[in-house]
Amino acid sequence: MPVPKLSNKISGNPVAKTRASKGRSRSGCLRCKERRVKCDELRPCSRCKIGPHVCVYSIVSAPSWNSQVTTFRSSIAAVSKADCQDNAARSSAQPKKTSSILSHSSLSHGYQISQVIADDAPVFDTHDVFLLAHFKSTTSISLIGSQSIWVEDVLQLALQHDFVMHAILGLSARHLQETHRYAQSPSFYNYGLLEAHHLKNALSSFNKQFQSSISANQDAALAASFLLCFHACSTVHMDPLTTPFQDSSLAFLRGIRSIVASHHRAAHSGVFKSLVAPPRLTRRSIPRIVPSTGPFAHFINLLNGLPPIPHFLENREVYEECVESLAPFLSLAEEQDDTRTEALELLLCFLEWQAFCPAKFVALVNTHDPIALILLAYFYATAGSVLSEAKSRWWWWQSKPSYMVQAIDEYLGSAWTVWMDWPRAAVQKL
Repeated sequence: MPVPKLSNKISGNPVAKTRASKGRSRSGCLRCKERRVKCDELRPCSRCKIGPHVCVYSIVSAPSWNSQVTTFRSSIAAVSKADCQDNAARSSAQPKKTSSILSHSSLSHGYQISQVIADDAPVFDTHDVFLLAHFKSTTSISLIGSQSIWVEDVLQLALQHDFVMHAILGLSARHLQETHRYAQSPSFYNYGLLEAHHLKNALSSFNKQFQSSISANQDAALAASFLLCFHACSTVHMDPLTTPFQDSSLAFLRGIRSIVASHHRAAHSGVFKSLVAPPRLTRRSIPRIVPSTGPFAHFINLLNGLPPIPHFLENREVYEECVESLAPFLSLAEEQDDTRTEALELLLCFLEWQAFCPAKFVALVNTHDPIALILLAYFYATAGSVLSEAKSRWWWWQSKPSYMVQAIDEYLGSAWTVWMDWPRAAVQKL
């Protein structure tokens, strides 16, 4: 016989009443929450599958990463590993755990990867094995540099540094999402949860590495920086509630430059020497081209017509330095040359421009200075135009130019319409 509850009338503190749970989940899909019905939390859930409706789960509370180089804020949410495992159907068995993610036979075939694993290596599951297999067979093909760098050297580094492994798996999950989106085929698995989980862990662990020392792990730091840069370039969200024009890829490109400048071994004999060895990531002399027509001349005329506001006068030298360094690329953007074949070389030049843009320019972008944002729009419009014929080679880059120009244009509004005429027209042709 159940014992009756006693009210605490003597102390004057009544016992709080509790309602019996009816099994309603707080982590159900958005449609079930909106309809206030129980969700079984499958991907897709049973109610949406019968509908049929698009089954969407919310992702909140974005993580952040602060390093000694700069700051990166991700628009992806922090998600626990349990959330990722719940993505599988409830009726299926739990994934088997393995301490070595490369013990799966499909991953070691064709490549000599020694089984050197740190004693405190994290535990991965079969979902991660699938992500790594996708990275090795598909994602790695469209990254810059030789594919062997990514499927041999970087995977070897990932066995010893968890932040590299998490960066690999996060990028693979992002690629799978983009693949389904461009193919307009529905995905019955929410790779966004896995992406969020691995990105959170990559940034957290990488931040600790920067806070200590990267001298002994230069290759691992460069690998993570490149992978996170690819991810940042591929993550484009037209969400008006976030800061749409924040260029997070600048953080990692400038971080790569900082690592190379401080540790010469990485540039001359490291895994990434083909991408960062001189003249890569070393300041070059930019010819002072002063075209009398075209987008360069248009921008200079607008700059000369600015009112004598102290803020603009103080930063005019930065504006001029940036647009002059863009002048050779602006001239290329105006050329009608369909026979250009050095696409990878040009992409690397654009990435170098971001790595070497003045620190004050980056600070102006981060404080939403309108002219600095317009210069950033000019950069992306130029890159998109010059690389338009080859953009499909790099899935992580192909949407970035148009997105950045559109986002900056929407943020600045009608007051700066004339300034944005050329970038807007350039991306409309893409």
